[in-house]
Amino acid sequence: MKNKRFLLILVILMIFISYPVKANPTLDSVNDNTEEKANNTKLASIILNGQELEYFDENMLEYDIEVEKDIEKINIGAIKKDNSVAIGGDIGEKPLEYGINTFYINVIGASGEIITYTLNITRIDERSTVNTLKSVTISDIDMIFLSSINEYDLAVSNKVEKVTINSTLTDDKAFYEEGFGNREVYLNEGSNKVLIKILSESGDERIYTFNITRELSGNNTLKSLMVNDIKIELKENEFIYHVEFENNIEEVVIKAIPSDKKANVNIKDKYPLEVGENDVNIEIIAPDGSRASYILNITRKKILSNNSKLSNIKIIGYKISFNPDTTMYNLRIKDEEEKLDIYTVPEDSFATVEIEGNKDLVDGSIIKINVKAEDGTYTRYFINIEKSRKSNLLIIIIIILILSFLLALCIWTLIKRKKQKEEREVKLKEEMIDNKELDTVGAEMNIEASDYEEAREEEIKIPETSNIDNETSEVEEKINEDNEKDMF
Repeated sequence: MKNKRFLLILVILMIFISYPVKANPTLDSVNDNTEEKANNTKLASIILNGQELEYFDENMLEYDIEVEKDIEKINIGAIKKDNSVAIGGDIGEKPLEYGINTFYINVIGASGEIITYTLNITRIDERSTVNTLKSVTISDIDMIFLSSINEYDLAVSNKVEKVTINSTLTDDKAFYEEGFGNREVYLNEGSNKVLIKILSESGDERIYTFNITRELSGNNTLKSLMVNDIKIELKENEFIYHVEFENNIEEVVIKAIPSDKKANVNIKDKYPLEVGENDVNIEIIAPDGSRASYILNITRKKILSNNSKLSNIKIIGYKISFNPDTTMYNLRIKDEEEKLDIYTVPEDSFATVEIEGNKDLVDGSIIKINVKAEDGTYTRYFINIEKSRKSNLLIIIIIILILSFLLALCIWTLIKRKKQKEEREVKLKEEMIDNKELDTVGAEMNIEASDYEEAREEEIKIPETSNIDNETSEVEEKINEDNEKDMF
């Protein structure tokens, strides 16, 4: 504004200098001209949106004007009293903000004098100035919210990776600034500043600040573990693992990846291996400083021996000429010996020995000594057992005598039963002959048939002559039955 005034003054001065100056004016004429020029520098009227200002007074240099809230711009004009003056300042169409808008109209006379009219135009502002929140909730956080408090310090556990912000505006005409309203916010470990920005209808801003601290992770576990090309199958709450390599593997490379990317793993690039067991400690430090250790028990195999020979065999009470390369031996032992006390000494201390068949020993028994080397190679030694044959002969004689006795008993029994059978046959035949003779005598004596039948019924029943053949067959059947019984 000051720059505009300065430029107008320079223009007027240049115009004034260009006018010719009248020579030797009288004092009265100078005073009259000055007063006339001052009157000419004033405005005849001020025009607002095409209408003259009702209460305009050329001598009144400042005006307070009020317009409706829906008037967003105003057109300012001025009418000169003297065409020789220049009008500058805020002339033309001007935007109106809510509240007081100040504009200036500069009237510049021909001699450079300036008169400024000030217009204080107030655009009525009935907009709401409420820019508060009625309520706020943040997921996984218990908090007490007051609309008058603009900043809060909150904390969540490390498991909470994001929170959801839900809030309600106190005034429906207020609104959230873009990107600062209700939303999901992902949380970093440590401090997080979350802002909610509200603008009232009138444009007044309010900022709510939520300082959310997410606890540092205490995760000190491993996500994966590899030894050379072998992937270790990790299990929850298990921290000791075993892995085995052949003898030709002299060193290993261990790759350990933590479950939490921010955790630190203390591990070397390479680990040399001794033959046998090697323990490697892997330490994991969680972001919160908590520590855990995994132990890898790495076994480097030694070269396995294939020596499955014995250096000696000792048998208590007996001597044996042992040669490691001889696998077959004959040993005569006492007849009463049923088990031997055998002691073996393998050439390789890592070989194992197993003895089979060393119990209930008899003549012809074979004792097997199995020797197994580290690599699984086998050598078998055999001991053939011999006992005295006298005892065997005696046993055979006793068995023969027992069998002979049993055979004789069977023969005697058969002969006896046969004799009894013959005696029964003779007796039956004699009875049949007696019956036939009795029939013949009765016929000769001419005994009446009735008397004869009565006599026969009272004394003995004599079979009729016609039935003799049948009776004979019955006797034979009975004899056959007796013979069958005797056989069984």
